[in-house]
Amino acid sequence: MTISEAIALLRTDLGDSSGELLADNDLLRAITRAVAAVNRDIGRAYAIEGDEIIPDPDSGDETDLILLRAHAFCCSMLRSAASANFAFSSADKKVDKSMQAKAWGDLEKDLLSQYRKAVARLNPEMADGLLQVENMKPQIFEVGSDVTSD
Repeated sequence: MTISEAIALLRTDLGDSSGELLADNDLLRAITRAVAAVNRDIGRAYAIEGDEIIPDPDSGDETDLILLRAHAFCCSMLRSAASANFAFSSADKKVDKSMQAKAWGDLEKDLLSQYRKAVARLNPEMADGLLQVENMKPQIFEVGSDVTSD
């Protein structure tokens, strides 16, 4: 998958085909962060090299997972930008943009919930958010005991 394709798909998900909400470099940042999150959450080794995501996420589920997480990152950016919005009224006119940040935050929460469900489906070990530790052997020492070295 190319970054250009991912940006086009992300713009479609955001409903921002004209590029009014976020610039391409903002979307690239969101995709970069999403690739890192997917790598961590489902144990993959995707990387962005030039205009490509390497290796190509051939599974439709993993492509959707990257785009879903990138969409949530975009909502976070838009929530931050909207947090300074205002509300005012003058005579019979009223402008209220103060609820935009809450709307972006609510959408981000919904997208993250979908993302976590998808991660749990693809990687059941991450369902509780904890990584499994293999070959862990606890050592218990009692006070006053002598430990002999082998």
